[in-house]
Amino acid sequence: MLSISNPMKGGGKGEYYLNLAREDYYLNGGEPPGRWLGDGAEKMGLSWTVEKEDFRNLLKGYDPSGHIPVVQNAGDEHRQSGWDLTFSAPKTVSALWSQADADTQARILKAHDKAVEKACKYLEEKCGYTRRGEGGKEREKVQCFFAAFQHGTNRNQEPQIHTHSLLLNLGLRQDGSLGTITSNGFFNHKMRAGREYQEELAAELKEDLGLKVEWKKTGPSRTFEIKGVPNDLCDCLLYTSPSP
Repeated sequence: MLSISNPMKGGGKGEYYLNLAREDYYLNGGEPPGRWLGDGAEKMGLSWTVEKEDFRNLLKGYDPSGHIPVVQNAGDEHRQSGWDLTFSAPKTVSALWSQADADTQARILKAHDKAVEKACKYLEEKCGYTRRGEGGKEREKVQCFFAAFQHGTNRNQEPQIHTHSLLLNLGLRQDGSLGTITSNGFFNHKMRAGREYQEELAAELKEDLGLKVEWKKTGPSRTFEIKGVPNDLCDCLLYTSPSP
């Protein structure tokens, strides 16, 4: 499933996501650090891991160093700085993950990460545009920046695999300059991107772990669940939405 938030303002909730990526993750557990997705992030040479200052500066409309404004309203606390694209695994996936051994847990999370990457790639290819020229009449393709923060629990600390993939309101043009992006396409392609995520996740779980899945309709879309995971386990563990 994919949900898209209202626009974040200024620095938005950037500190919230950074604070969840605790420094003691690799030693003592907790949420993993964020990682950059999108060709824009790669072309700008951002490291795989989301570094705090880079992230803060880009959200505010500056280059990663914080010295050069890259949009007209850089630093304005009211500018639209980005959107939270939240990808959530089906309930039975999270329930199985919560009861599995360490190796199986890691493989489930790897499948989830691959599915998020594929969905973000789809959105970048289909929806990554900016406007230029008088009145924004010229539409130009850009490369995008996603800061992806994976979480294993919801706000009640119950198992729920999801990733906040923060789409920054910046796009890298062919000439190397940066500009704001048009957001309508991301909302228009939300259902398709969610399907890309679900289909890739199901395929990875079947191929790597040999799991059997069952697809079902949920309103205008469809989702899958893993066969053999008891419903009462899902009802017991999962009943609230992901953390904001």
